[in-house]
Amino acid sequence: LACSDHRFQGPLRALLAGEGVVERSELLMWPGGASALGGPDAGRVMAALETVAGERPPARLLLVAHQGCRVPGAYVARARDPFRTRRLVTRRRRLAVGRVRRRLGLEPELWFLSVRGARRVAPGGAVQPRPGARPGDRLAGAG
Repeated sequence: LACSDHRFQGPLRALLAGEGVVERSELLMWPGGASALGGPDAGRVMAALETVAGERPPARLLLVAHQGCRVPGAYVARARDPFRTRRLVTRRRRLAVGRVRRRLGLEPELWFLSVRGARRVAPGGAVQPRPGARPGDRLAGAG
């Protein structure tokens, strides 16, 4: 599940290629992508994910958000207190993961796209390196 924002299609393609899933995955594009799971369209997004997953759930489910997303309901306004902003974003991530776990029985992977590439993110907010990645590595073709 990824945002349909055209500015992040290059980094999204690089992420999918780097993960080796380009030619063997269904791709659901929705305004707001993974962030939409925390907004007013969450029910419709989950219904679409259930349709795509079908009767045989996929081995992996990547939930992709991106820098600067402004989709209503997906956007978290930056608070004066950066720690408050982080708590709001973390709560939204956990909400999205919980919805996917309950409805699909899957443990989703959370990814964040910036203009410099993709990073895997823990539900609690910590950035996780890709397996085999060295510090400073970026996905090929990203940024």
